[in-house]
Amino acid sequence: PRELLALGFLGGLFFAAVLAWYLTRPINQLRKGFDRLAQGRLSERLAPVMGNRRDEIADLARDFDLMAQRLEELVASRDRLLHDVSHELRSPLARLQLAIGLARQAPERTNVSLDRIDREAARLDTLVGELLSLARSEHRGLEGDDYFDLAGVLRSVVEDAQFEARSDDVEIVLSEDYGAADQAPPIRGD
Repeated sequence: PRELLALGFLGGLFFAAVLAWYLTRPINQLRKGFDRLAQGRLSERLAPVMGNRRDEIADLARDFDLMAQRLEELVASRDRLLHDVSHELRSPLARLQLAIGLARQAPERTNVSLDRIDREAARLDTLVGELLSLARSEHRGLEGDDYFDLAGVLRSVVEDAQFEARSDDVEIVLSEDYGAADQAPPIRGD
């Protein structure tokens, strides 16, 4: 009968339309999610939109969420690094400006101030070198702690304190062979 055939055709057409909608809707949501991620919305997640689906498209949405989370973490890490780098570079620059100001105030101490400026320029060069080493180690998969020199940092802090303490006739001494690890280096003020 024609009526049954027409009803079967309409039913099949309706079923095909529902199936097409069921399959294309999550793909369109994935596309929109990628667009939003490309626009910089790193907090975009697709798992809540997918609901309880348990197919390959839902797996793809979970992979998208993992990728978006990792990108968000990397951008946050980069922002922290840039903040820390700018802070670390400002310290030697401030000491350079201090040494220049002291040289202008006391021309008889110009040589001492020039020595300080030279040390701070070398420190800036070292900081930039450490940044480059860090970038190289991240690309090679090395641990970031391999380049850190605690004794060098301690010497640097003591040198800074010595330079600033000279104007008050205070002497600060760092002894590098002070024995036990739990014993603090002697700092002496005269």
